[in-house]
Amino acid sequence: MSDSEDYSDEELEAMQQHGEDDSDSGGASGSEGGDEDGSDGEGGPSGAGAHGPGAPAKRKPIYNVDGLHEKLEDIAWGEDAPWEEAQAVTAKEATQVDNIDDDLGRELAFYNQAMGAAAEAIRRFEAAGVAWHRPADYYAEMVKSDEHMAKVKDRLMHEQQQIEEADERRKAREQKAYSKQVQAQKTRERAAEKKRQIEAVSQLRKQRQKSRGAQWEGAGLRPGRGEAWSA
Repeated sequence: MSDSEDYSDEELEAMQQHGEDDSDSGGASGSEGGDEDGSDGEGGPSGAGAHGPGAPAKRKPIYNVDGLHEKLEDIAWGEDAPWEEAQAVTAKEATQVDNIDDDLGRELAFYNQAMGAAAEAIRRFEAAGVAWHRPADYYAEMVKSDEHMAKVKDRLMHEQQQIEEADERRKAREQKAYSKQVQAQKTRERAAEKKRQIEAVSQLRKQRQKSRGAQWEGAGLRPGRGEAWSA
């Protein structure tokens, strides 16, 4: 027989109403009561649920202000603690923003406040003689081993070398193609110049032949034969 069959309809309805009233507490009282009774918080010795009859009363929350302040004084930094231990810089004045809905203005105010804090921290470091610059040869501790990083470095260098070689081959192909274009252009220019010279020579020959024909005609000679013209 299940747990719900041990109770009447009126009792089940009352238990449900009681569970709804305690729902805001997140069931904390039920789990705490289960620890005290040795149960698992899901049912008491009588078989009822955490919110059923016989459930222990909720514990009153403890808020010991004096104890909290005493513990805070124990763990807080003392006034004689050096500033380098905490390295905390607190702004002397609260950041004032004219319009909190202005994102740019608000972020600019935060930026200026952070820059002022950084400048103050640097001044304190230098006054205390504490180095704040990261050394040029400083390497943070790596998660990977040196052997693994060496392999990674070799692989990256190999890939970089392949990229450079491929780039050189591409440049060589482009240079070769450009040289062919230049050579072809020069060949065309030489052919055009040769053709122009041949045409000039042919034109000159034609002009000379015309000039000689005119001279022979004036002398009464047959062109090409050196004979006199017949009447």
